[in-house]
Amino acid sequence: MKNFKELYQSVFEIVCRCLGNNWRINGLDEKNTYRIIITSNQFPKFSIYIREEKNRFSITGSYDSRVYRGKIYTCTVSKYRNPVYIAEDIKRKIIAFAHDEITAAKESEKKAQDLKEQDKIVKGMLSQLLSIHSYPNSGVVGGFRACNGIDGMIRVNYTGYKIEICGLSVDNLIKIAGFIRQL
Repeated sequence: MKNFKELYQSVFEIVCRCLGNNWRINGLDEKNTYRIIITSNQFPKFSIYIREEKNRFSITGSYDSRVYRGKIYTCTVSKYRNPVYIAEDIKRKIIAFAHDEITAAKESEKKAQDLKEQDKIVKGMLSQLLSIHSYPNSGVVGGFRACNGIDGMIRVNYTGYKIEICGLSVDNLIKIAGFIRQL
């Protein structure tokens, strides 16, 4: 028995030609026989996924990114519909929003890259003052150990930086409280 990809690949090759803009079936997705992915080099990282659901084609389009979580555009069409009309539905309901989605995703990825660079700068500045060791945990800038035996952890969240300090004497605690008051 033929799988979904073998049954409908020829239909979506016609759909890709009707879409224009170099849309083509992604041949790298050979293992997943339950879906077809179409991509275009004019819409970088934007993919359209086609699979069968309730005896219809379920078509979704989205930007592929680990950083950006944007909108997912969907439409469903009959399996017996003419490929030209399937292409028109895809253009109207999915591709029409692709450029806006790509622009928003690139801005989000740029912000994420800027935050990563800022973290590197902060770690570099802190490493000149303290011995910094990194943690694989999300939100943790790093752990630190000072030459006087005080250690702790620095985290970052939506409100800014948070510092946990361990090994303080009463005298050091009073000094830090006075320093914080002067900030």
